Amino acid sequence: MEATSSQEEFSLLDVVAARSRGPTDAERQKLEAFEQEATKRHKKEVLEQPSSRSRPPQSSNNHRPPTTASGRTTESKDEEEGLFDSGTKDDDMFVMQVVRERQQCSKLVDETTSLEQTDLKDDLSVPQPRLARGPNVAPAVMIPGAYSAAPGTELERAAMLRWSLVGAEGELKSSFSQTLGIQKGTTAVPSSAEMDNSLPPDEHGIHSSTGLAVAKPVDEAALEDLPQAQDYSMGSETQRKTEQLEKLWKIGLLLMGVAGLVVMVILVTLLVGNKKDDKMSPTMPVPTNPSTSAPTMSLEGTIKVLLEEDTLVALENPVSPQSRAFEWLLEDPNLHSYSDARIKQKFALASLYYATSGETWWDNTSWLNHSIHECEWYNAPDFAQKMTMELIYPGYLMEIVPALETPPPHCNEDDMYQNLWLDRNNLVGYLPEELYMLTNLETMSLGWNELDGVLSTRLGQLTDLEGLVIFDQPTDGNIPSEIGLLTTLRGIALTNSNHQGVLPTELWQLTNLEYWILADHELMQGTISTEVGVFSKLKWFVLDTSDISGTIPTELGQIEPLEWIVLGRNRLSGSIPSELGFHPNKEHIHLNFNDLVGRIPSELGLLSSPYRLAFWDNHITGTVPSELGLLKNLEAALDLARNLLTGIIPTELGLLTDLHDLLLDHNQLSGHIPSEFGELTSLRITSLANNSLSGSIPVELSSLQQTLHSLLLDGNPMLTGTIPESLCHVNGTCVIPAGFAHSCSGQMGVFFGCTDLLCGCDCSCGRAGR
Repeated sequence: MEATSSQEEFSLLDVVAARSRGPTDAERQKLEAFEQEATKRHKKEVLEQPSSRSRPPQSSNNHRPPTTASGRTTESKDEEEGLFDSGTKDDDMFVMQVVRERQQCSKLVDETTSLEQTDLKDDLSVPQPRLARGPNVAPAVMIPGAYSAAPGTELERAAMLRWSLVGAEGELKSSFSQTLGIQKGTTAVPSSAEMDNSLPPDEHGIHSSTGLAVAKPVDEAALEDLPQAQDYSMGSETQRKTEQLEKLWKIGLLLMGVAGLVVMVILVTLLVGNKKDDKMSPTMPVPTNPSTSAPTMSLEGTIKVLLEEDTLVALENPVSPQSRAFEWLLEDPNLHSYSDARIKQKFALASLYYATSGETWWDNTSWLNHSIHECEWYNAPDFAQKMTMELIYPGYLMEIVPALETPPPHCNEDDMYQNLWLDRNNLVGYLPEELYMLTNLETMSLGWNELDGVLSTRLGQLTDLEGLVIFDQPTDGNIPSEIGLLTTLRGIALTNSNHQGVLPTELWQLTNLEYWILADHELMQGTISTEVGVFSKLKWFVLDTSDISGTIPTELGQIEPLEWIVLGRNRLSGSIPSELGFHPNKEHIHLNFNDLVGRIPSELGLLSSPYRLAFWDNHITGTVPSELGLLKNLEAALDLARNLLTGIIPTELGLLTDLHDLLLDHNQLSGHIPSEFGELTSLRITSLANNSLSGSIPVELSSLQQTLHSLLLDGNPMLTGTIPESLCHVNGTCVIPAGFAHSCSGQMGVFFGCTDLLCGCDCSCGRAGR
């Protein structure tokens, strides 16, 4: 046992010393002998195990077996020489496996030896004894270090201890070397027994006797505070990719939103810039060579961009008004200096000129003169039509004559056309679509000309329009519904234009209207909406000579400023609303030539300043209200002819001293002619014909000789007596009051049926005649 122990101790220390400085030839022989002896003991130990078919478990120390001087382990050599000679086939297989493992260890030791020889200053290999597995079995020598393994192999411990990896340099390394007794120039090393009796590790976790790193026990409670790794799964990977995609989408959407915002800002900037350009006429230097083809083509393209599609089509016809206007515009030497708004304005006016035969206008002063601004071209209202101009420019034309000599300016301060007035100027042709490019227009009056065509749907583009007058134009078609877009309109007058179809309901949206005149459209149908009651500014409501049916809304009488109600020559039915007398401002109430029934409202006597009441040619019944005698300011006419009125003529009518026309003919009136009529010294025409009047002619009527033009008494067979001689020589002049007056056609004088009961003048009493 001592020999064995001595041999073990000698061999182990010899191995350590030899590997520290390199073995001599004598030491190499001793090492080989030691390896052979250790291999035999290891083989015996392996064969004595109960289960030779299983690989014996490795020692917990995991020591590496000793190597020979050539780098091959003694066990590997012994296995190659004799292990295959003993044991069963299974044992042979096991031995083969052991041989392969030893070969791998031998290879690793060779590599370690080479590394140690080149890096001995930094590294120190320390052999450790392997625990014996049985009696008299020397443990295999292993080199301490970290464990590692290639894929598919078991863990193997590293062949050396690298101090730089465990942070043990300097004094700690020297202390370890001194502990082992390894000094420079000596071969003495501690024995294996001394190494086994080592002290506990120091504060650095290094064994004080061996210098090896010692693992510390792990506190389970401390593990709870450490970060925990998360299990990897395909689901979490998919979720991570999904989250990345969602993040990318959000970033993309954000970038798109920012890009859209930038585009909007650019568009708004451009629009604001264009609007400013429309109100400015920037001055630019005149080109030195305006006749070159390149600038002309550029100007043509610039103009065409401003035009509508149908205008571009019209330009294809070289003789169209649009083509002529286009050529004229290109000839303007200052064209390049105009803003887009002025280019459109000049083109629109030139198109109107050529489309209405401007060469033959009564007055075309300065029109199409390049050297004169278009705001200075002839453009003036017809001062003879005071009523018309009041419609399109309320408050301008007054009773004072000097005011008529100075019309308002055509253009506003930005040189944009504001008023276009060409009444009675011999415009012959049609209104071109380009006219509606003048979107700054506030008033337009083109009455009493010879214009054909229809009213364009582009009328709705003139959203600043306040007054529109087109009189006596033989136009056709419907009134466009786009007229409802002209919400700033204050006056509209479309008469004798042959419009047909249905009255646009959009007209009832024009609640700012003050003057509504739609007359002489015999084919235009429709009804009067109750929405007319919201026209709180309405002064004139003229819907005359059309095919309007239905009843007269009571709401019409609730409009306080209303002065004119002209609804004649339609197919209105029902009764006359008593509400028409509620507000005293009514001047004209014309309901003639309809199908009205019922009585004449006595409330009409409340009117303070009526000018004309005309209810003729209806089916009105009842008596003539005596309250009508209260209308002392009634001037033009009281026309109740051609109805079904009965009863007597109220004497109160003799109070209407300013009345010009009194028309009560073609009714069923009875009784005497009131002598109070002798007070009506302003009468021009008195018609009492075709009634059932009786009695004599009042002598008081003789006072009317100087003013009376016509006295109609025929058709009253029960009249008796003699016509006063003074009435046989009336010399009054038939005066046609402004507005809707009675016709002065027919002979002047007194007309009656000459009978045996009524005679005088040229009719001899007692004989029929006249």
